[in-house]
Amino acid sequence: MNGDVIASNDGMPESGASLVQLIRRERDNPGVTVPAVAEPLLVWIVSGQAQVSEREGAGEWETRLAQPGTFYLTATTTPYDMRWTLPEGKPFTVMHIYLALALLDDAFRLCHGIAYAQGEIDDVAAGADPHLDKLLGWCWQEVAHPQQGSGAILAGALKSLAVYLVRHYGRARGESGTARPHALPAWKLQKVKQHLQANLAAPFHLPTLAKMCGMSSWHLSRQFRQATGMSPSEWFIHQRIQRACRLLRETALPVIDIACEVGYASPSHFSQVFRKRTGMQPAAYRRR
Repeated sequence: MNGDVIASNDGMPESGASLVQLIRRERDNPGVTVPAVAEPLLVWIVSGQAQVSEREGAGEWETRLAQPGTFYLTATTTPYDMRWTLPEGKPFTVMHIYLALALLDDAFRLCHGIAYAQGEIDDVAAGADPHLDKLLGWCWQEVAHPQQGSGAILAGALKSLAVYLVRHYGRARGESGTARPHALPAWKLQKVKQHLQANLAAPFHLPTLAKMCGMSSWHLSRQFRQATGMSPSEWFIHQRIQRACRLLRETALPVIDIACEVGYASPSHFSQVFRKRTGMQPAAYRRR
């Protein structure tokens, strides 16, 4: 999701397949799609405040105040929309955790005697749990201020976190519950997104992405769309245009240079794609 990743467990192989990120958001966001990946998403508000709104499909927006110590827990099987506003324009910082499926499976077997595939986890919005706070604070400390052995300590904290979440927010899925589809793991989605964002000026090549994830091109494309609502190529174009919009807003670079920076050798082709995505020409977008 939008924001600057200021720390993560990427360099801590001992912490396992879980994904932990500290993200700073410094501006309002009118809308972003939260991907539906294999693992539940746990978001903990570290500092600052925001009015956060969520909705599924074309449903009504539900708005809550996100402030330090509150958390969001989501185990959706379909992407959903989120937007936020920052009071007085002050930034806020959050921690995202995607617990590894192996940890969740072990926790469900320990707490409920079933596999994770047979269970479900509650959705929580702007919740408060002082015991959970302690575990999340432990995770935050090791990621924000890593020291020798932080990866091993984080691994223990994440294992404890999985057991706590499953014990207090998990249960066996009822007969009417929706079976969890085969979804893209968060670390694979993150790897694809990072590669695409780092190579916006390069041609799109699906087989390269599939090889990175150890998947066929067909399966990656299918699971990526299931997670984000877009195919990998559509998401790539969206990121190119988002980057172009930022350059148009924040720099005086000529449009032709911006086009090249986001992978369009032809300014006319860039303008055509930009207009299709934003409803206006690049020059008009800059003047608005």
